[in-house]
Amino acid sequence: MLSKNRIFVLEGDITDPDSLRKLPTEEFDTVINCAANVRHFDSDGSIERVNTYGAKVLADFCSEFGKRLIQVSIGSVAGTADPDMALEGVSLKECELFFGQQLGNKYIHSKYMAEQYILKAVAEEKLDAKIIRVGNLMSRYTDGEFQKNFESNNFMRQLRAFVTLGCIPVSALDTAVEFSPIDKTAEALVLLGGTDSRFTVFQASNGHIIEMGDVVDALNSLDLPVEVVTDEEFAVRIRDAMNDEKKSMNISALLSYNTSKGQIRMIPYDNHFTVKALYRLGFKWPMIEEKYLRSAIEALKTLDFFD
Repeated sequence: MLSKNRIFVLEGDITDPDSLRKLPTEEFDTVINCAANVRHFDSDGSIERVNTYGAKVLADFCSEFGKRLIQVSIGSVAGTADPDMALEGVSLKECELFFGQQLGNKYIHSKYMAEQYILKAVAEEKLDAKIIRVGNLMSRYTDGEFQKNFESNNFMRQLRAFVTLGCIPVSALDTAVEFSPIDKTAEALVLLGGTDSRFTVFQASNGHIIEMGDVVDALNSLDLPVEVVTDEEFAVRIRDAMNDEKKSMNISALLSYNTSKGQIRMIPYDNHFTVKALYRLGFKWPMIEEKYLRSAIEALKTLDFFD
């Protein structure tokens, strides 16, 4: 809780409505929900309990006490599409939620359901809320320091898979990669959270895009060798790694979206409206340069992430 420019820590549980009633509600006017279980799979229901039910509890609390809710969501609620689905060229905009995408991933589905509940409450004028979909959350722009739960970052797990295999397919080198430094994302979130009630959904991700080839260059420069191979050679390396217990665990991030029909496509999201809104609020996303890439990767290397 922030009060008179000071931060006070209060213990609570967003999945326990009774614990929220201990809050001194007269001392704040906005709730920012950035609590999340970021695992993509579970067997105990914890993803839905935290990400969906927890968001509902906070929404009901804010509705009852007249507080504004800032719900931190994810751009990947855009979902996925099978290779044969007719969603080529489609992207999720701020004014959309469901347009036929698949939501089989538990994490994505839980964030989608939270959005659905909050948007319904806003439409019924029961709740003042903002939904801010963030992008690929990465290390701080200031010093490259990474979040405590770096092991659960899906993009970094993919990089570890390429390092484990020692290669990347040539077809992946021009893949667009977006890096949203966590400190800059927090700044954008606070600015967007203060906008008036005419605007409900924003997609706060970095408008500057790099290519996977740039990331591979940074890996190689830090003695994490990743060579470029043909797609056929890459498939052979994948098959060989699956027969090695340790390697198979490290490459799991590359296998999650494979089906018998081929690779499941992640549907992109369009953040042009939000980028323009942030410009009007005096905020500009930083360009991702080699220095930042090296700093981010080096920070994880010192934590033995790639070993």
